[in-house]
Amino acid sequence: MGLLIAVVIYFDRHALPPFLTRRVEAQLLQRGIAAHFKSIQLDILRGVIATDAALADARKPDRVLARIDRLQIDWGWHRLLRGENAINDLRIANATVILPTPADEIGPEIFTASEASAILRFTEEGVIQLDKLTGIYSGIRMHMSGRIKLQSDTLALRRGPTNQNHLVAVTKALR
Repeated sequence: MGLLIAVVIYFDRHALPPFLTRRVEAQLLQRGIAAHFKSIQLDILRGVIATDAALADARKPDRVLARIDRLQIDWGWHRLLRGENAINDLRIANATVILPTPADEIGPEIFTASEASAILRFTEEGVIQLDKLTGIYSGIRMHMSGRIKLQSDTLALRRGPTNQNHLVAVTKALR
């Protein structure tokens, strides 16, 4: 018991070793999210905390969808002990979230949200339930919930009648 307490206290003060970070990233990959973290630390009060997270669709891991400075990883500890995928959800609290948007005729735009909070729940294969998303986006305080369906290989990015990505309107709105 004393050894377990010593390990918990050690990882409360130091980052998890790289092999454990890679294991967490592999579990997220099974959920459809390609993730890379600068570090993961066990916080005695808040659980598992990841810093400098880069998240992408697993089918296009080189195209970062969001950069989050700090997030909490919620575990199903009983599933972890059985060797199953243990990640229930990701919790973002008072974070800065950076989202690249598709390029328009001028080029790409970066969408930055401050004071962002949300819960990303993994409900079914390729679908993430976004709960209680709040934050300041382009100077506007927003509150929303919804579902994110990760792109399938067959859908790719839909194109409008002008053969332009339908999300380019987001980039234009941010300008």
